[in-house]
Amino acid sequence: MNSDIEYKGGWSWGSVATPLSLFYFFYFSFLGCLLPFWPVFLKEQGFTGYQIGLVQAIFLGTKIFAPSIAGLISDQTGLRVQVIRVGVVGAGIFFSLFLLPFTLSELLIYSFLYSLFWNAILSQFEAYTLESLGPKASKYAKIRMWGSIGFIVSSIGLGTLFDFVSLHWLPVIMLGVIGMAGVLSFSLPELISKDSAGEEKEPNKSIIPLLYRKDIQAFLLICFLTQVSHGPYYSFYSLYMKEFGYSTTWVGGLWAFAVVAEVVLFLMFPAWVKKRGAYFLLLLSIVLTVVRWLVIGAFPHLLGLVIIGQALHAFSFGCLHVVSMLYVQQYFSREFSGRGQALYSGVSFGLGGAAGALISGVLWEQAEHDVLFYFAAFSALVSLLVVRRIKN
Repeated sequence: MNSDIEYKGGWSWGSVATPLSLFYFFYFSFLGCLLPFWPVFLKEQGFTGYQIGLVQAIFLGTKIFAPSIAGLISDQTGLRVQVIRVGVVGAGIFFSLFLLPFTLSELLIYSFLYSLFWNAILSQFEAYTLESLGPKASKYAKIRMWGSIGFIVSSIGLGTLFDFVSLHWLPVIMLGVIGMAGVLSFSLPELISKDSAGEEKEPNKSIIPLLYRKDIQAFLLICFLTQVSHGPYYSFYSLYMKEFGYSTTWVGGLWAFAVVAEVVLFLMFPAWVKKRGAYFLLLLSIVLTVVRWLVIGAFPHLLGLVIIGQALHAFSFGCLHVVSMLYVQQYFSREFSGRGQALYSGVSFGLGGAAGALISGVLWEQAEHDVLFYFAAFSALVSLLVVRRIKN
């Protein structure tokens, strides 16, 4: 039990750990449906590569401001769990519109609305999890690991399923996953913060002065550039693989294998970071991210190298994300935790992811498709130019 944290209703850390893990499971199960199969589903609906890239950019673009709004509300009210619940319910309501036939304009509007709520959730859930862990933040990886397991289950399961049934069932399945996340969100108790226990609180303290620090600026720029590099992967990897003859089962399996490698990384991370330090793992992750995109771009026809490229997801996402969580916790104290998580999410997955998706949509229509991954490698390589500004 984490004795430094108290929950309303007499809950203990042991009783909260299970719903935390399960929420991660279903949150990332949704992404295991969205990332590998939503672009394929939209292509079957007759949408072009540019339009698919635009849809992905909208989903990622709402991460620029949705987490910040949620973070500000959470930090000012202390009702972080309530914000998470509103996000899940709102996402479910608007995603249900995809059960009906839709035009391009409706697709864009519905995508904006449901992702506005969905993308408000994760940064606050991450803050809630890290607050629950307190000084035991190195155990975060083992809780977050269940999100990766959810992604694996959904991507493998749907990859096999859609070799036998129509992709038209995808929105129904995705809505069901949102529903399960919603049920779990109502099982989480609010934290009892030190402020609510009677300590004086400084209201409306601004986060802006922190943003003038050179190390924080460098950290955010690295997060932006590495997520730009993931744009081609998240938007077009499935279509790219299908061009080279990979079945839906294989595509789902490749996505799942990448996340299996991520799970292994999560299990090993506490020992690694203790031995080598966060800065070394950050640097290593960026270098291997560059290698990954070069391998995927140059050798999609060689299964062995494709598998190696997917194994490197352990570093391009898994290690990079967990290290980033440690830096966010280091840079932003508890009074800024919600806004710090939101800033990280907005700059990286939001602004960086949206830029990467938009550029990828244009390149998919205008250039040879391997160029997308060479662009990705270049973006990650540029981030190495500023990594030295991060304090070790």
